[in-house]
Amino acid sequence: MMISKQTKATLMCMSSILLVSYVHADNEYYAPITKHPVKFYFGDPHLHTSLSMDAGAWGNNLGLEPAYRFARGEEVTSSSGLNAKLSRPLDWVVIADHSDGYGFFPRLLAEDPYIMEQPEGRRWFEQSTKGGNEGQREAADDMIKMFSQGKFPYKVNSPDMLTPVWEDVIEAAENNNDPGEFTALIAYEWTSFF
Repeated sequence: MMISKQTKATLMCMSSILLVSYVHADNEYYAPITKHPVKFYFGDPHLHTSLSMDAGAWGNNLGLEPAYRFARGEEVTSSSGLNAKLSRPLDWVVIADHSDGYGFFPRLLAEDPYIMEQPEGRRWFEQSTKGGNEGQREAADDMIKMFSQGKFPYKVNSPDMLTPVWEDVIEAAENNNDPGEFTALIAYEWTSFF
């Protein structure tokens, strides 16, 4: 039987661990490996909400609070209208929405005056709210294309646009953090098309 290099390396590591698991100190044997944490925590390191431009543009209309409720094991109504619930609540979650365009899509759907003053904003709103799946796809494709080419008509990475969103993210995480029960990690995914 042929054993791969990876299998050999794994076996060698396991043998080394077993060999050093019992170390002699002061004429007593002890297993230092048992001093390491033995409880495992389950979580999601990369969850997007409607705050991410791509997720929002492609139909995710769930914000921070429903995302935290879902992670904590509560039933939520998904963007497609179906009820969804994890079989086991998570111990922790990282809501890591994209930094570029942070919070743009909820503002578009709320008909924010700053967004609606541009013809693109009005067109994307119409496509996203009245054009069905096809209209939403067209709006998403157009936004992503313009954004990636540096032709987006809004300064979505300006402090004026990002600061209120970031403050909401921090507040939601702190409100949902329950030490010893559930950890809400404050984060974002840095992405830049420029």
